[in-house]
Amino acid sequence: MAILARLLRKQNLDALLGRTAKLLGPGWRARVVEDDRIVLPAECARASLPESPFLTAPLHLDNTPVGRVVLLPPEGAAASPPDHARAALDLFATAVEEILARENIRRILAAETLQKYRELSLLHRATLSLNQSLRPRDVAAALLAEFRSGDIPADGGIIFLRKAGTTEHVPQLSFGLARSCDLARVSQSTLFWDVLKSGKPEIVNDLPSDKRWRGEVPKLTAMLIAPLVSSKQCVGVLALGGCGTPRFDATHLQYVGTIASVAGIAMGNALHFESVQLLIKSLMQALATAIDARDPFTAGHSQRVARLSVALAKAVHEDDAFFSQVRFTENDLQEILYAGLLHDVGKIGIREQVLTKSSRLPKEHLDIIGQRLALWSEVTGNPWREDFAALSRINAADSITRDDAALIGR
Repeated sequence: MAILARLLRKQNLDALLGRTAKLLGPGWRARVVEDDRIVLPAECARASLPESPFLTAPLHLDNTPVGRVVLLPPEGAAASPPDHARAALDLFATAVEEILARENIRRILAAETLQKYRELSLLHRATLSLNQSLRPRDVAAALLAEFRSGDIPADGGIIFLRKAGTTEHVPQLSFGLARSCDLARVSQSTLFWDVLKSGKPEIVNDLPSDKRWRGEVPKLTAMLIAPLVSSKQCVGVLALGGCGTPRFDATHLQYVGTIASVAGIAMGNALHFESVQLLIKSLMQALATAIDARDPFTAGHSQRVARLSVALAKAVHEDDAFFSQVRFTENDLQEILYAGLLHDVGKIGIREQVLTKSSRLPKEHLDIIGQRLALWSEVTGNPWREDFAALSRINAADSITRDDAALIGR
């Protein structure tokens, strides 16, 4: 598109054209010309330019010629232009160049502002999509989903995650040509490890000619690879590949780099949460084992209750005939597991001679149970003395009724 026609506006030059004509006197006309076509005044845009204009001066934008200004004299003017005409022409040309420069800067700033807005919008959207889950696999799936829409001309992609405590990177998820081309072999290339070392995304549009590439994936001709960094540590790598002619450019690099920066933080959070969850689960299992170890008659009981409870919840979740309205999330199943492991945690506060006694409890042992009931009453606000009296009666009886058994179970 013509530069002058794009940058100069009629309202910006009307006053300048009028002042120039007034300065020159009656009959003088000023024109802005680009490629031998009059741009301003707008009403003269279709008029033809005389073959030999009276006076001309070039117009520059960033030291590049973009057009010229022309002064057309009145009919019957002298062959030699007056001195004030040349001065007016130079002044007019300088003013037009200032307007061009100002308008060009305004448009550059507008374009940069729009680009920043798009980046912020992208960051906002990516932050929401990548932080919806604290599971590493879900974060990886959300990251790959960002590149399935076609905004990035990739035929396939793959995500690697660093194995904890090692430098090994394990493939997690992929799409497109990843399976047919075995993109997992990308991690065997020197290029892969160079990107890990630099911590910066990189484009290679001619893989066969890159010395760091030895044909690890034969069909691949171009690749955009970006590290996933969290707390200054690389937790994974995103690799996007293409076949055929090179297609990745600086815009794609910036786009992927922005997404990868958000994904790195999200993946780091997910991996940290996963490690904390594993630690909590180990502590829960150790505590459940310690609880069961206090009573040889119930060894392994807490572990079995936990496994059966989770299995039952999964069966209910998958049953659409009788439990179509009941659904359990991964977090729900985790809580059920913990509840099963810790459901007998109250045994910790009971002495072993009371917990494992097979005959009637003496009064001092029964009083210990009464203390537990009193503590339970303080926490829940429920009365306890009637239950304690019933337990004392059952302890002294030779046999128990069905109601007594229900009370003991409760």
